[in-house]
Amino acid sequence: MSTGVYERPEPVVRFRKKWKLSTEHSYKGTQCWEWVAYTRTDGYGEFGIPKGKGKTCLSHIWAYKHFCGSIREGLQLDHLCRIRHCVNPEHLEAVTQQENIRRGEAGQHNARKTQCPHGHPYSKKNTYLRPGGGRTCRACKNASSRAARGRRRLDLRKMV
Repeated sequence: MSTGVYERPEPVVRFRKKWKLSTEHSYKGTQCWEWVAYTRTDGYGEFGIPKGKGKTCLSHIWAYKHFCGSIREGLQLDHLCRIRHCVNPEHLEAVTQQENIRRGEAGQHNARKTQCPHGHPYSKKNTYLRPGGGRTCRACKNASSRAARGRRRLDLRKMV
């Protein structure tokens, strides 16, 4: 007979139900464990902390701590496979923030783009390299400048 008290499964049992082996992503011969439960907008999974009264932690951090041990002070986890929702502890390494940023793909993501959001090619002729870094599509920059000039002319006519 039921006692009316819900016994929550052990964390590792709950955790195992929230990921699946990837058919697309792997790292050094081992498949990613893709988090299929709640994922934040930044791509990282969240896992409910047992007895945490509604608190959550990042799923890859929980996996690392459970399977590998604690993370030393001042270190953070780097996804060696570059898949944010991967929770395979073999794909995680505790590194400094500086090292994690150095290894990251933030700048490389934009560098791989071959055309602007409006479809113009990033060619030598059509690309303006900004002094502070980065690039702008000349066709879009020129169109934006023309539109701004037209708006200023309209504003001046209204004043007269």
